[in-house]
Amino acid sequence: MDVVAVVHGLRPRFNPRRMERELVLAHQSGATALVVLTKTDLVPAEETRRAVSEARAAAPGVEVIDVSNRTGAGIDHLSRVLAPGLTFALLGASGVGKSSLVNRIAGRHVVLEGTTRAGDDKGRHTTTSARLIVLDGGRLVLDTPGVRALALWEAWEGLAATFAEIDRAEQGCRFADCLHESEPHCAVRDAVDQGRIDPARLASWHRLREEMDQLDTRLEDRRRRTADR
Repeated sequence: MDVVAVVHGLRPRFNPRRMERELVLAHQSGATALVVLTKTDLVPAEETRRAVSEARAAAPGVEVIDVSNRTGAGIDHLSRVLAPGLTFALLGASGVGKSSLVNRIAGRHVVLEGTTRAGDDKGRHTTTSARLIVLDGGRLVLDTPGVRALALWEAWEGLAATFAEIDRAEQGCRFADCLHESEPHCAVRDAVDQGRIDPARLASWHRLREEMDQLDTRLEDRRRRTADR
């Protein structure tokens, strides 16, 4: 993949914490990460601006593009980013509009779209298997099924890239293995106290790091048991 587009809908509500989890996987892949916010036509302009601001804060160094699959707003910008000759994948939960996005980029109906659910305008699950689709200009797009749960295995480089401000700040910690909890002379906690790092970002980093530690331990135990057989 050249580009992994993390796709989130603005209805029912944008969740930057879930987006961070998906960005870890996108960065770990080695591809260029991109954030696409869909369904801008379903929310007030002020809410779109707030979501874009939150997404940029949660995705440092990553381009954020807001689009509407219904009206076509923002699609031209996205098409320029997904330039001819590139292979890109769409990653996101079911119903965020990934299939509709493919059709908009293609300028024609190339994949099946689901209907929206009454009450929250959330799309129904449509894509059931990953499909590689050829678009104009030699572009290849991998349309993937909606992700209900996403576990992060051995994705430490992706974690560092997703939380780049924490990765930079921790270079100033006294201890190389600082967990930014109660250790003395922690540069990351100092940055939080000084307003240079959002405490919600550090809390999210802690949750993902603890989860990855547990998963990696389980994976290592499984490898050890397999080797002993």
